[in-house]
Amino acid sequence: MNEEMKLLFDSCITEQEQKIIGEKSVDLYIKHSDNYNILSFYSSVLSVMNIDAFSYTLRYHIEQCKKYNITLSKEDKAEITLSVLNKLKCNEHIDFDEYRNALIHIVSGMDY
Repeated sequence: MNEEMKLLFDSCITEQEQKIIGEKSVDLYIKHSDNYNILSFYSSVLSVMNIDAFSYTLRYHIEQCKKYNITLSKEDKAEITLSVLNKLKCNEHIDFDEYRNALIHIVSGMDY
């Protein structure tokens, strides 16, 4: 299914629309962060975005956590990172290293 989602995102959904989907996914994740299925969904959405929308969504996630005084523990960051990496590795149509580096850079806080 990930390949079909990636093709849909690449061919039918603009970068701006991907960013809006990313924002909504972050909002859903924050609201239901205690539900493991939401993390899987969030990771699936991230894994099919282009690199710019992917990075934007991760930055938006960090900003929303700061806005609402939500602390992402090391465990939270590790859980998100591993979940996203697991989804990314299934996607043959991306430069895995580029996405991994962006993910680690942003989630670790080196981006701010």
